[in-house]
Amino acid sequence: MASDPDHKSTYILDQRLYSVLGNLHIRGRSDDTWRPSRAFMEEASQKLACYVKEAANGKYNVQLIPFELLRSELDCLLEEVTAHLPDSTVVTTARSLAFGRGLPCLEINRLITPNQKPRSEWWRLDNGRTRPECDHYGDIIGVGPRPGFHNLDKQIEAIKVRASGTPVILLEDGAFSGRTLCFVLDRLTKVGIKVAAVVVGYLFPDADRHIRERYNGEIHSWQKPEDLNSHSEWMPDHDFIPFLPGTGRVLGYAASGINRPIYNLNGFHLCRPYVYPFGDPTGWASIPFETAARFSSQCIALTARIFDEIERLAGQQVTIGDLRTTHCPRIGIPISVHKDDLPPLDVSVSTWLRTGGALASAAIEDSSRSCDAQLVHV
Repeated sequence: MASDPDHKSTYILDQRLYSVLGNLHIRGRSDDTWRPSRAFMEEASQKLACYVKEAANGKYNVQLIPFELLRSELDCLLEEVTAHLPDSTVVTTARSLAFGRGLPCLEINRLITPNQKPRSEWWRLDNGRTRPECDHYGDIIGVGPRPGFHNLDKQIEAIKVRASGTPVILLEDGAFSGRTLCFVLDRLTKVGIKVAAVVVGYLFPDADRHIRERYNGEIHSWQKPEDLNSHSEWMPDHDFIPFLPGTGRVLGYAASGINRPIYNLNGFHLCRPYVYPFGDPTGWASIPFETAARFSSQCIALTARIFDEIERLAGQQVTIGDLRTTHCPRIGIPISVHKDDLPPLDVSVSTWLRTGGALASAAIEDSSRSCDAQLVHV
């Protein structure tokens, strides 16, 4: 589709903070009284959407789309597809879609190498520094298991047993480049599993093209390629918030042809959320380089406020180590590109974010409060 120069690209922010928080666990607490309310977390999502809108400086039409809406639309699509494929098995790689449905889930991540970036490059734009041409945040090494799960061969074998010879419907929340979905299609086909249909929430043009190059079955989507131009963006909002389950890119390594996540001695995996000083908000999430540092500070300040609220409701300090009991998906330890040491497990999350992660300021925390009404909230 030819792009209209006067037409803004769409930035879809997938509103998941509240649902992701439901997977968070605190060591020694079996109650839920410490969990922030839906209203609190939805306000946090709104603030995050404001930060994206402000950082984009008019480049994008920012849409904050509730995950419940995506799930509902996918339910409708899936009902139509299963009506003419009644003897099929629905499989997904999105744990959020498997939850509550009892669907077999292929637990996968794209893993990155733990490359380090030279100190102090990103915040010195005013001093004439420019964005590095190479990516020092980690190179993608390939697809591996989500932290805490079996290697992919074992998972795929379990799915083959579960399908018992029936065709499979592959259900996904979105496909941006199509690389992961094509990988899954290839691996399922390789072990003799027939994929009868693909059902996707957000199907972007590049993904649609790449999938159709190697797959000639049915493809159904809620948001279609013609509605999402090649300059659009799609991001789950929790990837900007450190210390929430499943946040960020997972660090990994390759050994004997198998990709695996990296863990520390306490069993935490290592990750890079999509904000400085951990990850690359420009290269990974299309946040303009000129505003990426401020955007990152806003996101870290927002994270600290979320954990302030958790501590207030819990009536106790919540340390990084207290999050170790979160399993599906797990909490990752965010790794700064400027430091080799890991954050101490006995310090509170919010304290470390304001000191060790030291990007937040009171002025930044209070910004962007007035932009909520300008958002497109579907």
